[in-house]
Amino acid sequence: MSTLEDIGGIGPALRRALEDLGISDPAALAAADAATLTQVRGISPERAARFIAEAQTFVSPSVATAPDAAPAKAKGKTKNSKKDRAGKKGKADKDGKKNKKKDKDRKARSGKKKKG
Repeated sequence: MSTLEDIGGIGPALRRALEDLGISDPAALAAADAATLTQVRGISPERAARFIAEAQTFVSPSVATAPDAAPAKAKGKTKNSKKDRAGKKGKADKDGKKNKKKDKDRKARSGKKKKG
């Protein structure tokens, strides 16, 4: 039998949070509505729809037809590919700029100016 952690993007922490809502297996997740899932910190309506859609692939069609479940877009992977991230600045880029600014501030305070 499948578990919640078999669904892409659900690890131990999210599994526990979903279990606290009474969702303990893919069948329960497939029958859940997105509004319920968004009560969990870190689950947006889009992410909830993805979880529901993926959970529906684990269960029989009769269980997976929740009337108020939002339809999800079909995607191959849950993580962004390099192509999807093109042009977007990630945390690493922002941290790099912060570090450069900190270095510049330190140099200014120490009275030394380094070329480069």
